[in-house]
Amino acid sequence: MLFASGRMLFAPARLEQGNVDDMMMKNHLLARDDLSGVRGERWLQNHLLAWLFRKEGISMIFGHVLKKHISMNPVISGLLLLGVVICVYCISIMLGLAVGQYQLATCSNTEASLTIDIDRKNGVNMDELSAYLNSISKKGMVNVLYFTRLERKKVLVGWDGTKGNNWFPITSGNFFNKEEQAAGEYVGFVSDNMKNAIAGSGSFEAGEHTYEVIGMGWIIPWSFASARSSQSQIDILGEEAGEEMQYMLIPYKCYKEEFQPEQILAQFNYASYEDLKKYAEKIQDMFPSTQVYLPDSNSDDVLEEGRTQYEILAFLLCMIAGITVIRLMAEWITTYKKEITVLWLCGMPKVRCMLLIYGHWLLYYGVGSIIAIILQYLTFPLLQYVYGNAFPMPDSLIYILAVMFGFSILCTLRPMSKVVCLYTKGEIV
Repeated sequence: MLFASGRMLFAPARLEQGNVDDMMMKNHLLARDDLSGVRGERWLQNHLLAWLFRKEGISMIFGHVLKKHISMNPVISGLLLLGVVICVYCISIMLGLAVGQYQLATCSNTEASLTIDIDRKNGVNMDELSAYLNSISKKGMVNVLYFTRLERKKVLVGWDGTKGNNWFPITSGNFFNKEEQAAGEYVGFVSDNMKNAIAGSGSFEAGEHTYEVIGMGWIIPWSFASARSSQSQIDILGEEAGEEMQYMLIPYKCYKEEFQPEQILAQFNYASYEDLKKYAEKIQDMFPSTQVYLPDSNSDDVLEEGRTQYEILAFLLCMIAGITVIRLMAEWITTYKKEITVLWLCGMPKVRCMLLIYGHWLLYYGVGSIIAIILQYLTFPLLQYVYGNAFPMPDSLIYILAVMFGFSILCTLRPMSKVVCLYTKGEIV
């Protein structure tokens, strides 16, 4: 069989699958002038038919062509892999923001706090309740707040925890530290509208003890009411008094010596809405004199809203960033022309030629995605400032990456068809 140019390539030049076994015994391959100088072509010719018709050596052919192609086209291969890494990295961060915001919600005061009303007639054992709250969650507590109304416009708060800035801004001084909480020191933290009341002495009295003020914060009723469940039957937070309400906070160990709570806000650490439901049931079963209410804000809704929002943004980013990657991929496909020429003339169907190239693309895509995820993990210390130090939900990431991969295939079918359709019947005589 001759090309229009008159130069012999194969005898037989085009092997058909139906009679390949006989042809393999009767014929031999003659290398074309412009291919004979390329190292590895004879090896490829000798092993190709075993893959095509005996289904052996698939990995050898696949790996050999991949290795050879990368060595002959290192720049465009490297750029394509880099493009995948950057694209997947940006998409993964975008989706990770939704998870980061959800994690933030699962330890916030408004979405992760249970409201516990205490029956004042029966009361509750403070030590048992405190120990149970700290043991019920494997990830522990953030803060537990015990409220007692002292006067009409004055509320005492027994504070078990050290993260007051989760509830209000600290305007001066410091909040309780771990040592002060553990030792039960007689120190206090007050709302900044008590500045005149503590002027001079720098302290306040609660019960039989005097507490030295170590700091002040902008504390208003809404600071606590935002986390209080609307189903609660007790309202001692002083919303009716507005900003005139005064709050005095003391360490829990000092509080339990003299006071009984009327209401408790228990802020859990990384607790989903389903977790809070379980905790509420357990607390109420363990302490019958309590009524436990779930927060009005559902952290699971935060996740769903965030996922929907960031999936749309990630999809748009995928389309925008994907244009550059796809254009680079189209150019990358054209560099396979020489390998596809040899494979097609050795008898490989055009569909399998396409699958070989797209198989290489899948490998680039997979390796690039793995590198991107590792890179995201390594940059968590920087991403934490925008709550992006979280991996995306696996199903969301897989969905977006699958859409992007399918989109890349559809957009490169035209350049692919030009590469695999090398010769027409009119060119072969």
